[in-house]
Amino acid sequence: MALDETGTELPLSEAQSGVWLAERSRPDLSSPYLWGEYTDITGALDSGVLVAAVRQAVRETEALHVRFAETPDGRPVQRVARPRSIAFPVRDLRHEPDPYGTALAWMRKELSRPLDLAEGELFDGAVLQIGDQRHLLFTRVHHIVLDGFGMTLFSRRVADLYGSLLDGGPIPGNGWSPLRAVLDEERAYPDSPQWEADRQWWLDHMEGHPEFLSLAPRPAPVPAASLRLTSTLPEAEFAQLRAAAQDMGQRWSRLVIAATAVFVHAMTGSRDVVLSLPVTGRVSEQSRRVPGMSANVLPLRLSVDPAAPFTELAARADEAIGLVQRHQRYRGEQLRRDLHYPQDGRRFFGPVLNIQRFAYGLRFGPATATVHNLQAPPSEDLSLVAYDRGDGPLTIDADVNPANHSPELLRDASDRFLRVLRQAATRPALTPVARYAVTSADERDRIGAAGSGRPQRYTGPARTALARFEAHVAATPEAFAVRSAATGERLTYRQLDARATALAARLTAAGVTAETPVGLLVERSPELVVAVLGVIKAGAAYLPLHRADAPSRLAAIAAGAGARFLITDATTRDDEIATWFRDRGHHVHVLGVLGEEPSDPPRAPSATVHPEHLACVMYTSGSTGAPKGVAITHANLVRLAADRWWDEGGAERVLLHSPHAFDALNLELWVPLLTGGEIVIAPPGRTDLGVLRDVIATHRVTGLWLTAGLFAALAEEDPDCLAGVRQVWTGGDVVAPEAVRRVRSAPRAPAVVNGYGPTETTVFATRHPVDQLPEHTASIPIGAPLDGTRVHLLDDALRPVPPGVTGEVYLSGTGLARGYLGAPLRTAERFVACPFGPPGARMYRTGDLARWNPDGTLDFAGRADSQVKLRGYRIEPGEIDAALCRHPAVTRAATVLREDRPGERRLVSYVVTARPESDGDADALRRHAAEHLPAFMVPSAIVPVERLPLTRNGKLDRAALPAPSTPMRDSDDGTDGTDRSPRTPAEETLTALFREVLGEQHIPQDTGFFTLGGDSILAIHLVSRARRAGLPLTSQDVFRHPTVTALAATLADRSPLPTGPNVAAPSDTDTDDDPAVEPTPVMHWLRERGGPVAGFAQSMALRTPAALDEPRLRALLEALLDRHDMLRLRLVARDSSWELRTEPGGRIALVRHDASGLDRQALEAAVREHAARAGERLDPAEGRVLHAEWFDAGADRPGTLVLTVHHLAVDGVSWRILLDDLRDGWRALADGRTPAPPPVGTGFGRWSRALAAHARDASVLAELPYWTQVANAV
Repeated sequence: MALDETGTELPLSEAQSGVWLAERSRPDLSSPYLWGEYTDITGALDSGVLVAAVRQAVRETEALHVRFAETPDGRPVQRVARPRSIAFPVRDLRHEPDPYGTALAWMRKELSRPLDLAEGELFDGAVLQIGDQRHLLFTRVHHIVLDGFGMTLFSRRVADLYGSLLDGGPIPGNGWSPLRAVLDEERAYPDSPQWEADRQWWLDHMEGHPEFLSLAPRPAPVPAASLRLTSTLPEAEFAQLRAAAQDMGQRWSRLVIAATAVFVHAMTGSRDVVLSLPVTGRVSEQSRRVPGMSANVLPLRLSVDPAAPFTELAARADEAIGLVQRHQRYRGEQLRRDLHYPQDGRRFFGPVLNIQRFAYGLRFGPATATVHNLQAPPSEDLSLVAYDRGDGPLTIDADVNPANHSPELLRDASDRFLRVLRQAATRPALTPVARYAVTSADERDRIGAAGSGRPQRYTGPARTALARFEAHVAATPEAFAVRSAATGERLTYRQLDARATALAARLTAAGVTAETPVGLLVERSPELVVAVLGVIKAGAAYLPLHRADAPSRLAAIAAGAGARFLITDATTRDDEIATWFRDRGHHVHVLGVLGEEPSDPPRAPSATVHPEHLACVMYTSGSTGAPKGVAITHANLVRLAADRWWDEGGAERVLLHSPHAFDALNLELWVPLLTGGEIVIAPPGRTDLGVLRDVIATHRVTGLWLTAGLFAALAEEDPDCLAGVRQVWTGGDVVAPEAVRRVRSAPRAPAVVNGYGPTETTVFATRHPVDQLPEHTASIPIGAPLDGTRVHLLDDALRPVPPGVTGEVYLSGTGLARGYLGAPLRTAERFVACPFGPPGARMYRTGDLARWNPDGTLDFAGRADSQVKLRGYRIEPGEIDAALCRHPAVTRAATVLREDRPGERRLVSYVVTARPESDGDADALRRHAAEHLPAFMVPSAIVPVERLPLTRNGKLDRAALPAPSTPMRDSDDGTDGTDRSPRTPAEETLTALFREVLGEQHIPQDTGFFTLGGDSILAIHLVSRARRAGLPLTSQDVFRHPTVTALAATLADRSPLPTGPNVAAPSDTDTDDDPAVEPTPVMHWLRERGGPVAGFAQSMALRTPAALDEPRLRALLEALLDRHDMLRLRLVARDSSWELRTEPGGRIALVRHDASGLDRQALEAAVREHAARAGERLDPAEGRVLHAEWFDAGADRPGTLVLTVHHLAVDGVSWRILLDDLRDGWRALADGRTPAPPPVGTGFGRWSRALAAHARDASVLAELPYWTQVANAV
């Protein structure tokens, strides 16, 4: 071979360029691209001659002389350097206790040493003698200069040279071509017709390809080294495999490929299997004579039909290999770009399969040799390499990326692959693929146990919701069952039962019979609970209707359910859907005023209720364009409330705040009622974070449900508001680990339970209590089955999948709904026969994908169909498309769930319009959608397109859909959309908040929040931050007035600080200089009861920023004292009574505790202990109504501040004001500013005097007889 002249500058090959870029992106010299192997030589060997042969082969191999550099314009090049003699030592290890083990350890250590691409040698090694007749020839080379084919050429040349040098004969030529030849071939290829033909073939072949098929739950960057597990198919079994291949008329390698496809199909659930196949990329005779780097990796795509015989799959594998080899010059890197593969750290197309034959008869004189790979380029996901060394067994290296594969997953994958390979060797050729098992019998038993919830506690007659409720009525009639956060009204179990019985009697008299659907159009209030129970007592089924839904949708639901009865209240009685019922002659019952408990309750209806009787119909989105009604039975409701998890105390006081046409109603209502707890009903209307915070604190809520989005918003804005809550249940979408960490790290943090379950299985089917969350946790499991529930994770042949393998979730057990009301065909599609239960058993096919974790919990892995889940709702995009296509201007529509910014998911609809001039009227289409769809299904954006992009197979090409751009007009408030700058301070503040929350720099003043990409969760963030900025905004405002202009106008008439309802404004002649405080009603109560008042206090534990010091904390607290006069309150004794005054500013009572040595549990215990005694330090007579204790956890950990305030000075709402002030103060400290809270608009003393004056007003005094009568009746 004629080498290029020294100093010749050559371009990099495509294969080298990929390695170069990867190496340049690494922060150090360590490289994952070092190739290491050793040749095990047995027999007499002259090590000196062997070293000479290696050095001569190196001199002849031009690729081993190059050095890499960048030109001034940043272009990488390789420069041919003068051949140098390399050091190649001989090490005698025969004296070691374990010579072979010592040699392996030494070689692996050598592979950890970096090689310098610019200056150092890119090849080295050693001869290791481990026996009198056994040597290991170790070679280490950078993959940028030699690929596997190049190493084979080099190894053969070393063996040939050894033989010639040993014999003393002439050295034969190597027949190699120079590097330039293969580079010239590669450079000419893109301009050739063959390149275009290859490209077109690949594009056609890969049309509609699946996503990267991985055993891991997520992608990860390429590691520095892989995890490896080596196993073998023994010689006898390998012989069986070769014999089976011969019987099928195939090479044994084709059976290995087919077995790999079966294995990947079983492990991922995909019938469309794409493997990554390394190829040489060398098609010319000349290119096959160059030791260098031109390897390529291309997709090998196989369709796996479970019903087809294995021999058919092997034949397809043989055909596919031939086609790939015919088009192997087209670069895999370019193909990934052509196919729009995501830039997620992966470079290939799926699991790598490489079959290498080292049985090419290497001989070193009389000695024989076999080649062993020590380290190949790292696996970005999973790589399987099968080695045939001609020495009997088939060796298989399974390499995985340690960043997303555990050693246990690697071991299981290797075992399962070998299990499939053994079946390929022994099963008859015509055995269907579906008969190939990847799991052992023991694994199948463990899976069955993990998927089975514990037996349900309540059986027999107690399995009806009515029976469970009435048992609590009998056992604890005077225990409270319902509490209204809006009005303060409370109902005992006895009172609730009486009212529900009265309503049931009326319904029965009106013609309601067993399983009659009764519509509920009732605002959130105790009357909602009365209505639900009244319907149940009448033997009927309640049908919740959400008044915010479009009237046409409500009418379709009522008609579909066959509802001829409707319950309304005073607020909803005149809604359009109520009129719809009346127009058809249906019965509409208006609930009376709460408090009209019948003095002689009518006898309970005679309806007999059985566990399988219909109790509820919940409507969900339907793929055909029409919603579907899930028929839920009494047994389903009891199963939900019977789970042992509720014994942990979360069901004592449960907050009911979800829209009651959402299936969370059944959790929030039935779990407390059937376990003897109390329902705390949030005020009607939209529930923002401020309302949640107040209700939780005021009513000591112990348990609540939050959708994943609302949970994340609360975790970001105010995690401390959950202090004292025992359990928070979340789910309905992917729960963010960071949100869980925020909540769990707050003082007095609640238990967080991630729940999963479709409406068809009655709210929850699985739950996962989140305790410890490792730092790098990427997802929260959805847990294990509830009591009385079974989870079946199955492949497409309805076989259980093993741990770590993606399967479709099927659910069975007592939570399984009856089906879809009045829709037998739909029911038959989803509620299918269960092969794992007794005859007649059914299971629900969810369409969700999941994996079993080794600990028996489930990880959610996406959807198997087009259904999406957003903010807790399961949505069929087809229903949205159907609604849009009912607009006369729309001819086609397609809706997708987009996530253009991390964590922000929204519905986007693409429409093709009949008239081009109507393309710009997206607002009109959105209004049309809102008239036919519930709010949660209305797209955030509607994008007109000329046509919907399709793949070659005629399917929607989602990757080609454009991202929605920010529109310039929104007609929500009738404005013309003309863009302008903010004109008022309120508009400036709102514009800045829109930018912050939406992540958009351009905010037109008259474009709606939701048109700009907002949704209900982002609206909560907006409201929270607006209130922090001093704007008294509510969630209702954002929905009713969604533009900056409209919101600013709405706020113009509002005072920055609320003064309370129906309270006269303080007199202009009164000032905050007067220290006198008029007693409020609660103060009157304390004074009139007599005795000491020192023990009446409230405590709050707050997380403080890390690196906070005592002087700054004291400054902040004293700024709080200066701002709020009630924190400077003093009780002054006057004879047998007392009065209140406010004192001038003073120093705060602050105690610091060193908590730097305490772990989280110890810190929480210390906080509880001191908080319990903190009230003893207060003395209003001495002016001490505020006490602070700071647990300083050190400079690098957040601390805990316990504030204890006397009840004379604070209530539940007051805490909200104080916490906002503290949060703003901490921000100021973090920014290096002195805390400076804004001045109070009206001091408490001044306000209390205005309140007292208002109480003496004649109009108020005129109400005294009425309230006296009410009080005497209690």
